[in-house]
Amino acid sequence: FPTPLVFWALERALNHRTVKAFLVTSLALGFAFWEGHVQISYYLCIAVGIYAIVRAILIWKQARSFAPVGRLIALSALMVVVFLLLIAFLFLPMLMFAGVSERAEGVSYDFATSWSLPPEEILTYFAPGIFGLRRLNTDDDEPSVAQVEYWGRAPFMQTGRYFGLIPLLFALIAVCRVRNK
Repeated sequence: FPTPLVFWALERALNHRTVKAFLVTSLALGFAFWEGHVQISYYLCIAVGIYAIVRAILIWKQARSFAPVGRLIALSALMVVVFLLLIAFLFLPMLMFAGVSERAEGVSYDFATSWSLPPEEILTYFAPGIFGLRRLNTDDDEPSVAQVEYWGRAPFMQTGRYFGLIPLLFALIAVCRVRNK
């Protein structure tokens, strides 16, 4: 998944503040959507937005002027427009299909969001077994399979995810060793 590429391009864009750098970030975000998993790419866009807002606040505190933040907002808007144009071919067919889908007839909020990751299950990234490790399927008739129940809200959960030690180690090194945080 191109998450490191996206954040590298974003950090480069925030440092250089040029049109070219923000266009490269648009391409990286577009590449993330071209990978085919729209929901994960959507979460990536949320993370990019949060990161850009925090960096804009830090830039404003450092400069004590709105001019660099205004330029950053203008370049970010350009980045978003180009990004949306790059991924339009993915979403235009979905808009046409939306009128004939099951959800167009009106479904409950619970049904419409049933395949989304519940917010509390983000904890499984740090402790994979916090909601159990496995959801029993109806076709699981093997008595040898470990019967570890899953008690979270997601109807499809099979296993927990895990960040791993290397990203956590890099984060710790960055917090402890990087100057001018």
